[in-house]
Amino acid sequence: MVLPADGLNLWVPLQQASQPVVFGLARRGWLARVGDGFRVGDAPHGLRITVSGLDEAEVQRLAYDIRLSQGGR
Repeated sequence: MVLPADGLNLWVPLQQASQPVVFGLARRGWLARVGDGFRVGDAPHGLRITVSGLDEAEVQRLAYDIRLSQGGR
């Protein structure tokens, strides 16, 4: 059981700046934050996403929407 104050965060590395991906996710109904404030050293761009409240179908949709937001199909 995950309590409301708890969370499981996932780091999704990106090959591009994270801000356009965040905007793309917002257009698809997701609230995401750029990961730049959470990276250590020279880590690549990325997203920090809380996934603890998502079911399997939502995780699949999120993965698909991340790909679309990066220009994929």
